[in-house]
Amino acid sequence: MWAGPAGALSGAAAAHLHGMLARCPRRRRSRCPHGSDAGRRRASRCDAAISTPPTPRSWKPAAADRAESEAERRFLALLRGGGFPGWVLGLATPAGEVDVTFPLVRVAVEVDGWAWHVDVDRFRADRRKQNALVLDGWAPLRFTWHDLVNRPDAVVALLRAALRRAA
Repeated sequence: MWAGPAGALSGAAAAHLHGMLARCPRRRRSRCPHGSDAGRRRASRCDAAISTPPTPRSWKPAAADRAESEAERRFLALLRGGGFPGWVLGLATPAGEVDVTFPLVRVAVEVDGWAWHVDVDRFRADRRKQNALVLDGWAPLRFTWHDLVNRPDAVVALLRAALRRAA
């Protein structure tokens, strides 16, 4: 699946690479852009996913919750399953938009994934946003994909503790 030093994956291929899809996307036929008969080949699973990503039925309901990533969707599922009241998705603050906030107690939650933090500028911007939130009286929490998948009980416990402390 090497795409060269400047290569990038997106869609289902990237999701599979980062362990967010249980199965690699189905194989599809792709055509050489030059149109020669020799250009037709059986595409590898993830190469094909780059050019023609599948559209699973599960993406439609996922888009309806306004989450910007599968990691955010998992976090929202923990919030709903844990019965957390009073949260707001994507609240605009003076520091910038925050993934999930509990505005009444000023707790801010950022869900960090590799897909977003792929360059230094985004990484730095998130740190500046967190510093601005702290100076504005917010208690920021950060959770990673690994936390959400492998330690969901710890995520819930930490969030409950932060909300109790802020109340």
